Amino acid sequence: MKKKNVNIVLRSTSVIADSEPETMELITDGTLERLEDGDKSGWRVTYDDAELTGLVNSSTTVSCFGNDTASMHRTGDLTQELVMENGQLRRCLYETEYGSMLFGVYTKSIENTISDEGGELKLSYSIESNGDLVADNRVELSITGR
Repeated sequence: MKKKNVNIVLRSTSVIADSEPETMELITDGTLERLEDGDKSGWRVTYDDAELTGLVNSSTTVSCFGNDTASMHRTGDLTQELVMENGQLRRCLYETEYGSMLFGVYTKSIENTISDEGGELKLSYSIESNGDLVADNRVELSITGR
């Protein structure tokens, strides 16, 4: 499958420390394409971030292989790479104009129903710094054809 133009609804909920959950929703256009990696197949979803996210000059690519692995790669004013593997703690780099930080990302769950027609990807993970919980996050991508 070549890149397909799609509509994307992104819902992101973060709970930082003991605060109330903060939810953001972004409706945007993007692309969907099939990935082949040896005997595994997956999906790549790409979209431009919007002012609502605070990342006007950035683009995000989310890749997933089944319900086991996923990654979020952001480029532009901010560079970020989150690599997620179900039930695993991974170290991820977060780069800003002020410097770089290394975070731990623990993946609680990956739920993937993406197909050629679209579908959903739900990611649940926590972020830690120096062994301390920074935030619990849930990201949901709903993808439909245009």
